[in-house]
Amino acid sequence: MLALGLATPLAASMLTGVMLTAIRKVHLKNGVWVTEGGFEYNAVLIAALATLVEAGPGPISLDAALGTEKKGGRWSLTALTGGAIASALVINRASQTGAATNEPTPATDQEPSPAEAA
Repeated sequence: MLALGLATPLAASMLTGVMLTAIRKVHLKNGVWVTEGGFEYNAVLIAALATLVEAGPGPISLDAALGTEKKGGRWSLTALTGGAIASALVINRASQTGAATNEPTPATDQEPSPAEAA
């Protein structure tokens, strides 16, 4: 969607949600800098998405061809907010169902006992 310039704010919102989830679940504990496994790169991607929505997809896009081009600061803020809300909902839902935890599962992370191996 983003590459075609179709529903650009929606596409940016979805990608922002993915990047915010990656930050919260993986990179935040490592600090800012990407060289230490931090969230710097994810933050740059989010800023680039916000800038793209603000500037608009341009004249050679499906949004322009269809006459549905949405751009500007309000659309950029809407895309960021939508991504943040979606990320929060996904993380909340995953924690309620026990999915996407980084804790080892007993059945797969233990070596078999000598009796079981025989």
